[in-house]
Amino acid sequence: MLRIRRYRALLVVAIVVTISLYHITRIRNWDTQSIGVDKLKKLGHQVASTSSPAVLSSSSIPPPVDLAVPIPNLSTSPLRQSSYSPTPVQSSTLLDFSEVLATSTSTQTSRRAQITAHGGDVLAGNEAERIADGEVISDELKSYGQGRLEIDPGSAALEQPHWVPQKEHFPVPAESIIQLPTGRPKRIPAIQHVFAAEASSAKMDNRQKLDAIKEAFKHAWSGYKEYAMPHDELEPVSLGFKDPFNGWGATLVDTLDTLWIMDLKDEFEEALMQVKKIDFTTSIRKDIPLFETVIRYLGGLIAAYDISSGRYPVPLEKAVELAEILMGAFDTPNRMPVTYYHWAPSYASQPHRASSRVVLAELGTLSLEFTRLAQITKEHKYYDAAARITNELQTWQNNTQLPGLWPVAVDASGCKKANYLSTQVAHSASKGPQNLLPPIQNPPEAAVHEQEKTSPKQDSDSATLYQDRSKSKRQLDDAGFSIDEEPAYPASDNFSDGSTSSAASVALEEKKGSTMGDVDCQPQGLASPPHVGMETFTLGGMSDSTYEYLPKEWLLLGGLNNQYESMYKSAMNIVRDKLLYRPMTETGRDILFAGTLKTSGMPPDNNETRSSAEIMEYDGQHLTCFAGGMFAIGAKIFGIKDDVDIARKLTDGCIWAYESTTTGIMPEGFHLIPCASRRDCKWNGTKWWEELDPYRSIREEQAKTWYQHQKLLNQAASADEEEQAELPLHHNLPVLPTESAKLDLEHSLLEEDANITINRSVDTLRKRQSPERNMDAGAGDESGLTPTPTDSDSGESEEDDEVPAMSQFSYPAYTPKPIPTHEEFVQARIKEERIPPGFADITNRKYILRPEAIESVFIMYRVTGDEYWREQGWKMFTAIQTYTFTEHANSAINDVTSEVPFFSDSMESFWLAETLKYFYLLYSDPDLINLDDYVFNTEAHPFKRPK
Repeated sequence: MLRIRRYRALLVVAIVVTISLYHITRIRNWDTQSIGVDKLKKLGHQVASTSSPAVLSSSSIPPPVDLAVPIPNLSTSPLRQSSYSPTPVQSSTLLDFSEVLATSTSTQTSRRAQITAHGGDVLAGNEAERIADGEVISDELKSYGQGRLEIDPGSAALEQPHWVPQKEHFPVPAESIIQLPTGRPKRIPAIQHVFAAEASSAKMDNRQKLDAIKEAFKHAWSGYKEYAMPHDELEPVSLGFKDPFNGWGATLVDTLDTLWIMDLKDEFEEALMQVKKIDFTTSIRKDIPLFETVIRYLGGLIAAYDISSGRYPVPLEKAVELAEILMGAFDTPNRMPVTYYHWAPSYASQPHRASSRVVLAELGTLSLEFTRLAQITKEHKYYDAAARITNELQTWQNNTQLPGLWPVAVDASGCKKANYLSTQVAHSASKGPQNLLPPIQNPPEAAVHEQEKTSPKQDSDSATLYQDRSKSKRQLDDAGFSIDEEPAYPASDNFSDGSTSSAASVALEEKKGSTMGDVDCQPQGLASPPHVGMETFTLGGMSDSTYEYLPKEWLLLGGLNNQYESMYKSAMNIVRDKLLYRPMTETGRDILFAGTLKTSGMPPDNNETRSSAEIMEYDGQHLTCFAGGMFAIGAKIFGIKDDVDIARKLTDGCIWAYESTTTGIMPEGFHLIPCASRRDCKWNGTKWWEELDPYRSIREEQAKTWYQHQKLLNQAASADEEEQAELPLHHNLPVLPTESAKLDLEHSLLEEDANITINRSVDTLRKRQSPERNMDAGAGDESGLTPTPTDSDSGESEEDDEVPAMSQFSYPAYTPKPIPTHEEFVQARIKEERIPPGFADITNRKYILRPEAIESVFIMYRVTGDEYWREQGWKMFTAIQTYTFTEHANSAINDVTSEVPFFSDSMESFWLAETLKYFYLLYSDPDLINLDDYVFNTEAHPFKRPK
C-alpha cells in the first residue's frame, strides 16, 4: 500500500508542477521565436524615420521590370503568345501594424494569415487578441528552416495572403550594381570527346536502351500527371501527393526540359499550360526555401526557355515573376540572403538580416540561375545578387579553419556580437583575418563573476547540431538549420558597395545612429556560426554544389571572370591533399572517395601545427558522387591533366559501391577502411574484421569481469544458504547491514561493468523483498513466515527499520550465454547487417532515386568517349529499375542491402528531372545537349553558354 505520510512532500511538489505546466501550455501554439509588440512597433517607427513617408504606399511600389527581351512570334499557339504585362500589382495602401491590430477579429481561431481589402495579411483570432494584450506576435523574425516541409493538405482550402512588391530597405544604388562581365568570351578548351561515327550494331543497341529509358520516364510521368499534378510530388505506392516545396508543382517545372530532350513536345506544351497557372505570389507554406526554389523552379524555367530556343514566352515570364519575389530575400544590410524567406507582406515589409547559421550549399548555389537570368533579361541586378555572395566567399576562403575550403555552416548575418567569445574566424575588408578572442587578462574577482553570468558558454559538442542535417544538394530534405534571422534597420544612406566585400555594406549600420542592433553588432564578413566548437569540411551534403558551381559559373561567364577559376583551384588543392582517400577492396581496385574532415580551434600561426586539431572521417555519400564529373570538367577547362585520372577513380568508386550491395544500388551513406597509401593497397581481411569489431578488447575485458563477479555472487549465495539452513524455520534472522551492502555493491558493479541485467528468479527476489510483502502464513503465504511486527501507532513500517525474512528455498545460479568470440561476433554482424567486404558500416541504407552517380558516369563518357561508362551505366539502370518500379511510377526504397526492400512511397522530382535525364543522355547522340554548348545546374537543368 502507498505510504502517504512518507511521500506527502513529494506529492505536493508534483501537484504544483502539474498545475504550473497546465497554465503554461494553455498558451496554445506558443511561438518561442516571436517578438514583442512594443519592439516591433519601435522597429516600424525607426524604419519610417529613415525612409520615405510613402514607404508603405502602393504608389511607391515599383512595377515589375519591363524586360525588353525579344520573344520570337513563331506561332499563334497560346503558349507562344506572351501574356507578360508590366502593369503594376493593384493594391490599396498597406496597413501599418496598429491598423492590423485594429482590424483583427476574435471570431476565428486559425493562426494562418488572412487577406484584407487592403492587400495586407492579418493574424486572426485568439492570436490577435494576445497581440492586442501585448503578449506575443507570430511574426517569424526567427524560425526553423526546412528544405522539405510538407504542409497539411487541408491548409490549401484556407485563404492565403499574396506577396506584393516591397520598398527595399537596403537598396543598391544603380551605379553600384555589379555588372555582368563584358567582352568577347574566351576560347575555352573543348570538354567533349570527339566521337567517331557509331557502327550500326552499336547504334541499334543504344537505340534499344534509349527506348527502355524513355519508357521508364513516360511511365513515371504519366503516374504523376494522373495522380499528383499540379502538386509537388507523387506518392507512387499510395497514389497520393506531397507539397514539400510550396505546392507550386516542383515535379511539373523540374521536368519541363526532360520532356523536350526526350522529344515529347506535345507533353511539353501541355505541361506549359499548367505552368502558366502557377501563382508564385502565394503559397500554403509561410516561407520560401531559397536554395530549393532556385535550383528546381527558377532553374527549370530558365532551362525550358533556353532549350526551346525562346519559342515559348511562358517559362521566362514565370521565371521573372518568381525572381522578383526571391530578390526580397537579398534585402539585408550586407546583401546576404535570408535563405528561408517569409514572403507574406507583414513580414516582407520589415527589414531583416541574414541568418547566423546558414548551410553553405544554400548560400553558394545561386550563381548559375541568377547569372543566366541576368544574361537573358539584361537585368544586372540578378547577377549582382549572386556576385556579392561569391565576393564574400572568396574573401573568407583562406581564413577558415581549413584554409581553401568553407565549413558546412556559415554565419551570414554580417554581425558579430560585441560580447561574443568564440573560436570563429571572420574576415574584414579593411583589416584582413581577425583573431576574435580578446587578450588574456586577470580581471578582478567581481568582474570574473559578472562575465560568467553574461558571456555565452562554449559548447565543444555544438557541432553535433549539424551532423544529422543530411541535406546537401537537396540537403534540407528532412531537416534544416535554425534560421536566426534578426530584424535590421535600413541605413539613412543607400547601399553603395558594388565591388568586393559586404563588410563595407555592413559598415552602413554604423551610420544609423542609436537603433536596435548597433549596441551588440560589430560588422564582419562571412564567419563561422556562434558557439561552434568543431567545424565540418566536405564535398558531400551541405557543401557539394558550392564547389560544383565554381567551374560552371566560369563557363557560363565565358571565362571572363577569373575569380571562379582561382577559387576552384584553391579549393581543389586542399581536397586532393586532405579529403581524397583510397579505400581497401578485396580486388585491390584503384578507386577514390572524398571523406569528411572535422577541425576545432583557431587556424595556426607560423609556430603551430594543425595535426592535433583535425579528425578525418572516411565516409562515403551518394551525394558526393557528383565530384567525379566536377573534377573531369575542371581538368578540361583549366588544363589540370592529372585531375582526369582523379575524376575516373572517383566515378569508378561510386560504381564499385553500386556493385557491392545485394540490389546493385549504392546506399546513401557508409564508412570505408582507408589504405595507408593511394598507390599500393592490398586486401587485409584481418584489418577489415578489426574495423567491424572495434571494441573487441573492451568486450572481452567486460566478459572477464562479469564472470568474476558472477563467481563471487554464486559463492556468496551458497554460503548464505548453508548458514540460513542451520537456523529455525520460523525464525526471522536479520541480515547484517554490511552483508546487505556487500550484495548491493556486487550487483551494482556487475550491472555497471558488464552492462547486463541479472534475471533473478522469483525466489531470489523474495530474499530481498520489503517486509510489507510478507503476509500471515494462515492467509496463504507460501513461505510460511510469521507476520512482521509493525508500528502500533501508525500501522506503517519503515523499510529501513526492518530486515528481509529468511527464505527456506534456495535458487538456481544464473548461467549467462557465452560471450561470442571475435570471429563469431564479426560473422554475426556481417550476416545480420549485410555488410559488404570493405565496408566498416552502412549509416544510411536508403536509395531515394538520386542522380549523382549517373551524372558523373554521363560526364565521364562525354569527356573520354570510353564505352566502359556506358556499360556500367546500363547495369545501374537495370538495378534501379528492378527494385524501384511500381505499378504507376518509381519509388524510393528503404534498404539497398535487402533482397526485398520496402518502398518508401516517395518519388522526388529529381527522378524525372535528373536521374532519367542523365541515363537518357548517356546513350543519346553526343551532340544532344553538347557540354561545349550547355552547362548544367545542380538540378540537371541545361543553360546555354555564351558564344
